[in-house]
Amino acid sequence: MRFFFCQNNNVVAVVSEEHLKIFANASEADAIKAGARVFTFCRPARLQEDPAAKLFFTGTFDDLKTLIKSGKHDLVEHTGGGWSGFVPFSNHEFFEGPHLHGTCLNEKALQYVCTLADIRAAFGLPGTVEA
Repeated sequence: MRFFFCQNNNVVAVVSEEHLKIFANASEADAIKAGARVFTFCRPARLQEDPAAKLFFTGTFDDLKTLIKSGKHDLVEHTGGGWSGFVPFSNHEFFEGPHLHGTCLNEKALQYVCTLADIRAAFGLPGTVEA
């Protein structure tokens, strides 16, 4: 499977080819509601500096490499069409409060937080999420 990426301020956003098609046929908000996901990856140091960031980033750059290699996926730069290329969490645009890096997420940001089930489904990983 192919995945497309865009980057901004040391954050990489990744969208699957399947989800890119959903973004192409709906507004960003409607595509998210329809199940399209934007996975976000950052430097390991960012998660060390601000452990609360683990609540909203999908993982680190190393995690992204592992996901791509384990599924023998292709990762290509997004050059337009479908998805806007928006990189959530790269400009602190969703953060509120006096926290380090402002890690108190506002309501709009919650739509970009991905679950383990989202990751498994998009990257074709085995396993189920236990309640």
